[in-house]
Amino acid sequence: MIILKILLILLAAILLLLIALLLLKAKVTIGYRDELELTVTVLGIPIRILPKRQKQVKVRRYNLRRMRRVEEKRKKKALAAQQKASEKQRKKAQRKAEKKASAQSKPQTPIDQTLRLILSLLKIFFVRFGHHLHIDITRLRLVIATDDAAKTAILWGAVCPTVAAILELLDRGTNLHTDRATDIDVAVDYLSDSITADICIAFTLRVWHLADIGLRLLFGFLKHKSSPQSA
Repeated sequence: MIILKILLILLAAILLLLIALLLLKAKVTIGYRDELELTVTVLGIPIRILPKRQKQVKVRRYNLRRMRRVEEKRKKKALAAQQKASEKQRKKAQRKAEKKASAQSKPQTPIDQTLRLILSLLKIFFVRFGHHLHIDITRLRLVIATDDAAKTAILWGAVCPTVAAILELLDRGTNLHTDRATDIDVAVDYLSDSITADICIAFTLRVWHLADIGLRLLFGFLKHKSSPQSA
């Protein structure tokens, strides 16, 4: 009986802790500069969802003694098979150069598609908990420009309706907040040849709201990525 009581107390404590965690406020930030960013902040701790964080090098693995051993081993191997190592290095450098050239030639996601994705994510928030959201617009700055005036006009025509839909959707929220630091500016520039984008929209809501819409956001993002327009 004592063990059962202890287990029940522990279970009750766990449930209370879980409820307390679910009632905490969380801040969701959607941003875009060079790529789409999605961050969730709970108790002041930011959790980056997009883009994925790159692995950090563990410096402790590279102490002086270890580096010396690795260097000695590398020299012995190079002396034993210099020709083979040289050929291998040449091929490796060639593959690296080809990979770098391929990465540089890979086009970025067009700004109109990125804006449609942001609009889709916002709709998921509003459909579920529109009136529970505390919405802050910090920045929505766009300067549309390409290397061709006709392309710029076409892109401008594609971007404007999406931006208008985003602002209209945000304006419907009863908890929409802007302040002096808020910067909203959408313009077209026929003299420049590159797009400038700086977007930051933040939401404050409960953690349990996130538990409900987290999967919906994921499905919305995957659906957008797999759609023909995003190909």
